[in-house]
Amino acid sequence: MKKLLIKIGASSILFLFFCYSKQVERTPTIVTNWMNARYIKCLKNKLPCECEKETSGYFVMHIDTLHSTLLALKYDDLIEEEAFRLEKDFKKHIYKVFTVDREVNTQIGTISLDKAKMVFQDQQTEQTVFIFYGSSSFSNTIEYSKENINLLNKAFIQRKYKSLETILKEVGLNCSCNRDLGRQNFIWNDKGNKSWILQIENDSLNISTIAKLKMDRKDSVLTKRIWVDKW
Repeated sequence: MKKLLIKIGASSILFLFFCYSKQVERTPTIVTNWMNARYIKCLKNKLPCECEKETSGYFVMHIDTLHSTLLALKYDDLIEEEAFRLEKDFKKHIYKVFTVDREVNTQIGTISLDKAKMVFQDQQTEQTVFIFYGSSSFSNTIEYSKENINLLNKAFIQRKYKSLETILKEVGLNCSCNRDLGRQNFIWNDKGNKSWILQIENDSLNISTIAKLKMDRKDSVLTKRIWVDKW
């Protein structure tokens, strides 16, 4: 009887461990995504490339508090995403933001998180407000191209135009400032088989299709304009 109870006990422990392992495996890390309030305001009248340049400092952040990491992106011709590490200050209810190099251990600022708002304060005590725009599973890439579409659609609809999906007759759109194309406002679909360029010229916004696209700006050719109107 004693041996039987030991076997049953061992089996129960193994079963519980298996269930716990599965639960941990299936639980995704939640990453919160934040966009600079000045960048959001800028997109009411301008396009992503112009707004990235006009927004001083970082225009989007991607925070994983479970792994104490932060990715940030700013307008820069050479630097893509910058990675930082977080240290929680339980007394002040903030996160200290450091460079990833622990030997240097340089603090660049702090962040305080709310449900819909985040405040980033640099070492010169300048504060920047970021607005929450969604959450996702952990990744090493900042995803904001679809939020750009959402914000641009609001600007279109505010001017009594149709949404970009309706104008382009396509769903699953993305938009970002494409550095490889010489900082063009680039729209593409989820399938990756269609793409367009947005431009503002002489107070008018126009949308053009692309005849061919390579990651060399000299080889990218704009075709006819498919939409133009006052902006």
